[in-house]
Amino acid sequence: GENAWGWLSEVKGAPGLRKLPIVVTAFAADPGKSRALGADACLTKPVTRASLLAQLDALVSVRVLVIDDDPTARYTVRRFLGAGAPVLEAEDGVSGLRAASQLNPDLIVLDLQLPDLNGGEVLKQLKASASTRAIPVVVVTSMELDEEATAALARRGAVVLPKATWDAEALSAAMRT
Repeated sequence: GENAWGWLSEVKGAPGLRKLPIVVTAFAADPGKSRALGADACLTKPVTRASLLAQLDALVSVRVLVIDDDPTARYTVRRFLGAGAPVLEAEDGVSGLRAASQLNPDLIVLDLQLPDLNGGEVLKQLKASASTRAIPVVVVTSMELDEEATAALARRGAVVLPKATWDAEALSAAMRT
């Protein structure tokens, strides 16, 4: 008996719920209205199991941008994330900044030692831009950072993982923070 449009607007307006993916299903689906009120997808009934599962997979997969000049490190991130997560790659800071701006990934894995810009400068530019500011960043580095350097990266919104000890579980935990 509740008005679905009102409910959708209310859920997407609530700070704690707005990231919750919502798929609208209707006999006379109105994708424009659904998206305007915050729906992430709109399917016309009857909805098949396959089409619903495909839409849900698309909504919950995490697109990760790896900015690292080391192909082994990029490969490692792909392996840690598994086949379900689309991994985008950039070999240097300039192309990484461009990719972040154009592709709007859900997460950035950033190395500090890059051939053109250092990772600290890349992080600074990411956080200075309105289009990339909200993207979470995990810094994965082989550099030994002292507490002050780690704290400085954390103040810029990055989680720091040392390459010597990181694994799939550590990356997954960092993605949840």
